[in-house]
Formats: sequence, structure tokens, C-alpha cells
Amino acid sequence: MTVLTPFLRHLNTGTLAIFLFVALASLTSIRGREVETKGSIPVEGGKNGIAIANFSFPLQMSTVSAGASVTLINHDKVPLVNSSAENQFQKSTLLQPKQSFSNTFAT
Repeated sequence: MTVLTPFLRHLNTGTLAIFLFVALASLTSIRGREVETKGSIPVEGGKNGIAIANFSFPLQMSTVSAGASVTLINHDKVPLVNSSAENQFQKSTLLQPKQSFSNTFAT
């Protein structure tokens, strides 16, 4: 018999479902209070710089010419890795805050 036994006796699937619902509702309400990025933070070196802030970047789609380089810079306070669906471009190394990663597109 442990200290948790009386608690576990009352824990059932319904209680767990209610707890998970409340947790999800709390996370959803917190999500709406995040600070929005008001635009791209300029990156030195040209027009193909993309700033990552608040775990996102402002571009939904961008087209570059073959041979062009795109630089990503991490403006978040935590390290991150940038990758693409279906490996459309090279996955970045772990980017610490203020670090950048460049990729040159061959085609």
C-alpha cells in the first residue's frame, strides 16, 4: 500500500479524460496570447534572408533561382533545427540562438 493508493482507487478513464480535456483547453487558451512576429528581421547579406522567431517565419512560400542561397537565422531563445517536408531542402544543423544556416539550391 502506498500513499497514492487512495488517489488511484478513484482514478478511472472518465477522470483521466476530463483531466486531459482541461489540460488541452488550457494550452489552447495560452496559445492565443503569444506575441506575433510583425515581420521579418533583416539578415545581413541580401534579400534571401529569413528570420525565424516564435518558432515560425513570415513566409508561406518563396521562390528562388537555381544557384541562389537562402540564409535562416534563429531569433528564438532556444535551439532549433529547420527541415522540410519530403526533404525538399537540406536539414539544418542545430541552430543556437542568433546562429544562421545557409542553403544553396542547385535546382
